[in-house]
Amino acid sequence: MIQATVDAANKREEALTQERDNLKDEVALLRKKLFGSSSEKRTLDIPGQLNLFNEAEMEQDPAAAKAEELEVSLPDKTGKKRKARTTDAERFKGIPVQKKYLDFDDGEKVCPVCNTALEEIGEKFVCRELVFIPAKLKVYEYFHWKLLERGFAMATADTTKSLTQNGQPAGHISGDT
Repeated sequence: MIQATVDAANKREEALTQERDNLKDEVALLRKKLFGSSSEKRTLDIPGQLNLFNEAEMEQDPAAAKAEELEVSLPDKTGKKRKARTTDAERFKGIPVQKKYLDFDDGEKVCPVCNTALEEIGEKFVCRELVFIPAKLKVYEYFHWKLLERGFAMATADTTKSLTQNGQPAGHISGDT
């Protein structure tokens, strides 16, 4: 009678141990699904369960499968190229442009070296402003005047040495800041 009680207790202990192990495995599987690496392709290899949906993969040649994976991972040579950034000319196409000139103060129209009057020789782009007036769009482009000494002769040999790369005399031009 004692032996029967011991055997029953052992069987119950084995059943409980088996149930505990099954629950541990299930918790581990669920943790892996929840916190493991996520991907659309999941391998659900549950022991004792048949996998019915991978017949094609089982029959496929492993070398061909690797070649397909390589082909997929390589960048596509005929892929779309990035669209070029829109230029201001394209962006403001069809909108009337009005030039506005920023004038210098009277003190800036004089050469700081020799105090002779400077005259306008060209313009320098400063900025562009898009102005929205209800039912009208305008683009304002702002320019600075480039100034040069009135009696400055560019043909002399001394002056040619003092020219900058773009052909403007160095040190005697105002508005290049």
